[in-house]
Amino acid sequence: MKMTTRSDLWEELRALARHRALVESVVAVLAWDEEATMPPRGAGHRSEQQALLAGLLHQCDASQRMADLLEALEGKATGEPELADLRILRARLARARKVPERLIEELARVTTLAQEAWREARARDDFALFAPWLDNVLRLKREEAAALDARRGAWDILLDEHEPGLTERELTALLGPLETALRPLVAALCERPPPDGRAVLARPVAEVAQAALALEVAKAVGFDGSCGRLDIAAAHPSTVAIGPGDVRMTARSVASDNTATLFCTLHEMGHWLYDSQVPADRWGTPAGETSSAGLHESQARLLEALVGRSRPFWTWCLPRLQRAYGGFDDVSVDQMLAALCRVEATPVRVGADEVTYNLHVVVRCRLESSLLTGDLPVRDLPGAWRDEYRRALGVEAMSDGEGCLQDGHWAAGLFGYFPTYALGNLAAAQLYEAARAAEPNLEDALARGDFAPLRDWLRARVHVHGSTLGLLERVRVATGEPLSLTPLLRSLEQRYL
Repeated sequence: MKMTTRSDLWEELRALARHRALVESVVAVLAWDEEATMPPRGAGHRSEQQALLAGLLHQCDASQRMADLLEALEGKATGEPELADLRILRARLARARKVPERLIEELARVTTLAQEAWREARARDDFALFAPWLDNVLRLKREEAAALDARRGAWDILLDEHEPGLTERELTALLGPLETALRPLVAALCERPPPDGRAVLARPVAEVAQAALALEVAKAVGFDGSCGRLDIAAAHPSTVAIGPGDVRMTARSVASDNTATLFCTLHEMGHWLYDSQVPADRWGTPAGETSSAGLHESQARLLEALVGRSRPFWTWCLPRLQRAYGGFDDVSVDQMLAALCRVEATPVRVGADEVTYNLHVVVRCRLESSLLTGDLPVRDLPGAWRDEYRRALGVEAMSDGEGCLQDGHWAAGLFGYFPTYALGNLAAAQLYEAARAAEPNLEDALARGDFAPLRDWLRARVHVHGSTLGLLERVRVATGEPLSLTPLLRSLEQRYL
């Protein structure tokens, strides 16, 4: 009889992991289709498809054979990828055995329908259409959190789903001082006379021209149409990783800002690069996945905010904008930067300036936590939203579509996700600062449209390591320092003050 070797056990474990990854890739295709092409009346059938696949994923995670293999390989990992595989698969097993399959399927079904209800409610500016669906999603997410650990707060538990290992206490220790530091900076900058040039962004430009510029810039950054797509969708911009050689993005246009499609695309290109540069030979194993939502957001915010609103970038990009849009020959780099780097308190998160952006996130974190505890009833969300915005930014949404209906995250069940935007901003500033120190000619390269030095630095320090380390450890290893508020605050003060 042939003896089962360590190599045999690892091969079987990886085969099970890759089987799960194939199911998850089908889920991803359906998610992209919902964003880009699915007609509204398809949501009912789609919800049943998603429930079926969620059940299959749960079965993969909770299988007895998976448990047996993990036990047999205890203490037998060599190297970071194998350690990450075992750590993540054990966590999935533990989670799956606590949460019933029935609940997983119901969450997939309800959130699919809730997202369609949210789209309709936002289009009609009618929160009442979405409120019962949000109540239902909250009920299911509380049940999920209680199944995982009834002793801890729901928000603390759900945060772990998107930022593994990070606790609510650790997050509060970062966000509290960040809010304290940002408020006086926002107040000082908003009191200044608005810079000239804002009107340039409001000039009408055909959507096809905006999309053409966005695609040209994406290709320069590194987008390859043979292994990706860029589509314009009406809903929230997103990036969906289907599998090796297939990562898809959606962007959107905004009538009042002719650079909105460009900046959506830069943001999603950060996600696209990370998903595309994880080693393909590890696909299907946890070590071949991206690390965390916060680290993912750092890649998006780095390109969108730190590169996209910089002088080197616009030195290269402005002639391309002028060629694509026509009629912008009277616009200078200084005018573009003045228009794009204006600090203005607004009620809308997407497209908010760098300085106020994290205050939008703080508002959502407070409301989200209160919704989960039940301290904030869903029916009172519109009023609470307006109150929080008055306190945090001194503004008020003119409608629910501009207020509590502007984001679709809660409809999708993504409680605990919003904090990752702030974590991503902190990590982006720290990583970009480290990249500039390591590559002294990086900004000269950007001014020529050469993104390779930045792309290569991010690949080597972040992307190729997959999920071997979480956000906090990956930033520390990549930059030599623990995650800190200082680089972000230093960047904002240098560029805005």
